[in-house]
Amino acid sequence: MRTIKSAKAFFKVLLVMMPLTVSASETVWDFTVDGVNDPTFTQTGNSFGNTLSTSNNGIDVTISAWSNTGNGQTVESAFLDTNRYGLLNTNRNSGDGHYIDNGGPEDFVLLSFSTAIRLTGVNFGLTWSDNDFSIAAFNSAPTFSGQTWDSVASSAIFKSSFSQFTTGSHDLSSFVGTEARYWLIGAYHAAFVPLLGNYGFGDNNDGFKLAGITTLSNSVQEVNAPFGVGLLGLAAIFYMRRRQKA
Repeated sequence: MRTIKSAKAFFKVLLVMMPLTVSASETVWDFTVDGVNDPTFTQTGNSFGNTLSTSNNGIDVTISAWSNTGNGQTVESAFLDTNRYGLLNTNRNSGDGHYIDNGGPEDFVLLSFSTAIRLTGVNFGLTWSDNDFSIAAFNSAPTFSGQTWDSVASSAIFKSSFSQFTTGSHDLSSFVGTEARYWLIGAYHAAFVPLLGNYGFGDNNDGFKLAGITTLSNSVQEVNAPFGVGLLGLAAIFYMRRRQKA
């Protein structure tokens, strides 16, 4: 019995000794639909509150649309769609344009990932002449019902806004160091500006279609194969010899 216990303890020590490698993996997400190399979206619903889901590089994401169209500018679900320019938000206001914009209520999309990621880039398929936008990250899925964008922003672990971003791809890696599973991206709203100041942002004239994003995630790789096999082989020999002596 003592031999078996000793062998088990030795195996536990070996498992602790085995190295784990943490590596960063970049994923480029394409949200456009133009009939060529389209992402495979799964759509839930076909009205306000619908979602689009897709996968890339082993990561799942579910996307939904939101806008502050409720009484007292509270947040309500919107209709999410995509075309050859990217994701767009149609809110509950009559005559709303097919953009993610703030030409009235402020529109956002929520991206819910299966694992924590860092948002390192955005790609705008189409923008208005003045395009300021806001982002925020959350540890857990934010609650929108009955909330304003100000109250939603207050629960974010990271928030920031960016000014005058044109159509095309933009690197955010120097500005965003936070990892989270839930990311909000939308037309500029003052609640998502850091406390340092306004930086000359303007509202009511920002809009874009989100063609894609770039994310970075950390993956833990198991033990280096040759080293791990060698240690386990030695452990097996040790265990068999101790057992024979017993």
